[in-house]
Amino acid sequence: MAHPNSTTATFLGDTCERTILEGAINRNLVLDIEYPKVYNRIMRHYEDRGVDFYGNVDEDYEILLDNLESDLYYECNP
Repeated sequence: MAHPNSTTATFLGDTCERTILEGAINRNLVLDIEYPKVYNRIMRHYEDRGVDFYGNVDEDYEILLDNLESDLYYECNP
């Protein structure tokens, strides 16, 4: 069973999309500006899993990236 906050195969199945997510985590791109469809799907993914966002765009983006980094690098590589 997957960790409740882990990204699913839906998000990781496409190598290109994983590259985009890694670029966002490494602060090489701005996900919500450069890839808004991916950003919206990832936000919805975490909202559905109970991650609390506060309505501050910058703070919410950092929360999103922290969760994404945790899921991609720590949950997938125990």
